[in-house]
Amino acid sequence: MFFHFIRGFGLALMLLSALLQAAQAGERRGRATVGDYLVNWGTMPRPAGERADVLLFTFGWKTGSASTGVSEADWAFEARRQGTDVYTLKTIMGRDVYRPARGGVAVCTMSAVAQGLCGRKLGLSEAERAGIAASVLRADGRCTAAPFDPAFNRRMSNALGAVDQIVVLRATCR
Repeated sequence: MFFHFIRGFGLALMLLSALLQAAQAGERRGRATVGDYLVNWGTMPRPAGERADVLLFTFGWKTGSASTGVSEADWAFEARRQGTDVYTLKTIMGRDVYRPARGGVAVCTMSAVAQGLCGRKLGLSEAERAGIAASVLRADGRCTAAPFDPAFNRRMSNALGAVDQIVVLRATCR
């Protein structure tokens, strides 16, 4: 029953999976609040031929999107569609959801955020995200960011499918 639900946020699961795998392997990861933004980061597997550590930074509002446009009727509709109860659905989907055109409830994936379906867009340029990421690393002290490489970031970000909410940096970690 939850197949459609799980398939709907595959990108978010892929990013989360990459971060969790890195964490389980004893790799570096962290979380920071910078201004209005929540920044999560962690090491990624190195692409073939890459010598530096590769760090993925995800950006979101520190307050979350908090159920943009979703009513209790939408939750009930989605629960019936998924074959579960509202409480379970809310527990699984969390608070970062929106009401899609078809009705019901959908998770705020990176793609949904990029389309503006989850409220206010982040509005951070690639360079601003890179600067914030480097400042997070300086404050953390375990890794030092290499000079920002926009081409590398775009190649890696496009592969992950979330170019407006992430930045990928090379770094040296201890």
